[in-house]
Amino acid sequence: MFLLAVILCEASGLAACREKAPVAPSVIRIGASYPAKIIESQTRLLEGLNLALEEINAAGGVMGAPVEILFYDDGDNPEIAMQIADRFSAEGVTAVIGHWSSDVCYYAEDVYEKAGVVMLSPGATSTGLFKSDYQYIFRMLPGDDVFAGYLAEFAEQKKLRRIAMFYSDDEFGRDLSKFAERALKRYGIPVVDRVNVLTPASMEDIFVRWDAFGADAVLIAANLQEAAEPVSLICERYPDMPVISSESLNKLTVRSELGLAVDDLYTVTYSPSIIDINFQRRYEEKFGNAPDIFAISGFVAMHLITEAMNSAQSSSGDAVAAWLRSVQNHDTVIGPISYNEKTRNFDGQPFIVTQITR
Repeated sequence: MFLLAVILCEASGLAACREKAPVAPSVIRIGASYPAKIIESQTRLLEGLNLALEEINAAGGVMGAPVEILFYDDGDNPEIAMQIADRFSAEGVTAVIGHWSSDVCYYAEDVYEKAGVVMLSPGATSTGLFKSDYQYIFRMLPGDDVFAGYLAEFAEQKKLRRIAMFYSDDEFGRDLSKFAERALKRYGIPVVDRVNVLTPASMEDIFVRWDAFGADAVLIAANLQEAAEPVSLICERYPDMPVISSESLNKLTVRSELGLAVDDLYTVTYSPSIIDINFQRRYEEKFGNAPDIFAISGFVAMHLITEAMNSAQSSSGDAVAAWLRSVQNHDTVIGPISYNEKTRNFDGQPFIVTQITR
């Protein structure tokens, strides 16, 4: 009788286990959120996301289920972004590719962290995004401290010796300008002036100072929306003066918005020689143009998230976040990358500073 009871209990336990076994999802939804009006006209991010989605589903999706992108437009508005983060959390989305600007991410990240939803921003670079040792918040691109190092190294190579700076008074502008000044100082290159307002009404006083200080280049720490008029004014006054920036001015509309000003504009981008040639060929065949830095960022982000789910055989935020933090020498279309727990960056991404061509 004792033996029979044990057998019955074991059978009952096995039945219970079978009843509680996780059911494979019928569809995997990955969230995406950014200001559509800006990003879909200024970048190729959406193309990168769509190409990745097509390839992932062609290869069997995630755990055998097809993948969909659930998109909400945040309008680059912090309040809307927080509402969207709540909506993604309520709808059971595991991971979100977004948001775009550092200011918006700064507000939305708290919602994702508390809900256990992974946020992987394809464009934000502020080092302040990891102020509280978050476990679910990631950037695809390095931080402003890393980009500042590229800009300072470029200034040294170009033998620039006295830098003026225009920055936007927001999370991104303050962060990049701070790190850029520190990085330039390591090369003995002083920032002779810093301004965050440059308009036709204020430009004469500013340019008189720059002339007196002998500025031989301008570093821009602002997005294209904030920088368009200042850069145009700078280049009209100083047609041969180099203007250098991080990825923030590497946008599709920079030529139409700045005109001749792009002749001496240098920005950060991926090194073309490192990008996987087969990826470039697939991309160009599908869209008829080369991928930009943000198309590549979105493409890699989509693959990282879905590879995390397939590797863990789980769509939980805990599993995805843990896998992303464990990434070491992981092969991507920009070569092997590794997550650096100390800097919270995906190291190994091959960036260069190059001239924008017309």
